[in-house]
Amino acid sequence: MKKFFAIAIVAVLSALCFSSCTKESGDVLYHVEVSFFDNMDLLTSQVDVGFQEAGFTKVSNHYWKLNGEKNANNKKAKQVFQARCKYIDENRDKIGFAGALALKGQKVTLYYTYGSGEDNVVLDTYTFVKEDAK
Repeated sequence: MKKFFAIAIVAVLSALCFSSCTKESGDVLYHVEVSFFDNMDLLTSQVDVGFQEAGFTKVSNHYWKLNGEKNANNKKAKQVFQARCKYIDENRDKIGFAGALALKGQKVTLYYTYGSGEDNVVLDTYTFVKEDAK
């Protein structure tokens, strides 16, 4: 009887490990929201450039999709998002933001949606630190 319980416990633990270790794959949808009224979508459109250059598929205005393993997709999306926001922060004068948008202290949030249970989950944020043009 002890052998039976031991085998049953091992089987249950193996099943739990297998189900928790399986990778979730499919389409992951991403979008960015800004903490201020961006009437002309200047900032959001500039963040979109990063997703486009990184090979994400455009779904609609400011919504991007990546197909594959969810955790790997989220890692890539965070890297693209942070790199693009940092580039925008440091190069506003080259992009044409000088004087157009006061970004210092403003926050941008990256959200993702996966499947039916993970809708608009905060994945990452970026707060602009560079002084605004006078």
